[in-house]
Amino acid sequence: MTRIKIGTTFDAPLMDSTPEWTVTELIGDRVVIARTASDWLDAPNHEAAFKVEVVQASIAFRERMDCERQKSANFWDSVTPGDTLHYHNGFGEYVRCTVTRDRNFQPIALVGSWSAHQDYYIMKIEDGTGAWRPHPSCIFEAPGFVAPRHRDAPADPRPLAPLEYMPSGRAYPMYIMVSV
Repeated sequence: MTRIKIGTTFDAPLMDSTPEWTVTELIGDRVVIARTASDWLDAPNHEAAFKVEVVQASIAFRERMDCERQKSANFWDSVTPGDTLHYHNGFGEYVRCTVTRDRNFQPIALVGSWSAHQDYYIMKIEDGTGAWRPHPSCIFEAPGFVAPRHRDAPADPRPLAPLEYMPSGRAYPMYIMVSV
């Protein structure tokens, strides 16, 4: 557990934001007084009292997020442009993607069993836009991939054939899935 001292920084909510706070005073071993930065626009130099447990939890959360960011960066540093990987969208459905030169994901096909909410990905496949960098826990080939619990989710999307689709002809792109 992190020992709290004067100068310790942590994040905590204030109004509709989460500024960084700096401990300015210790009150016993259970409470601290902290202040927001002088350049924070919403409430510069705002002071508040916090329980030490709140500060420690905030610091632990920050450390966990730093660890997750590092894991994500390590994964993205390990991929090679041109690699084909599979993004799991959380509904037992996969988007086959190519890794771009700047190491983002560019959707190229839908695989697996899809429901009615595939339009977004189809538009990105057709117009070649929408490259993004998802967290590795959503990428089938990544260490730490979180396997889907959806009953229709395929165990491995790599051998699946891409789904075929045809435009519906509506002004707003809507697509009809066609069985192959």
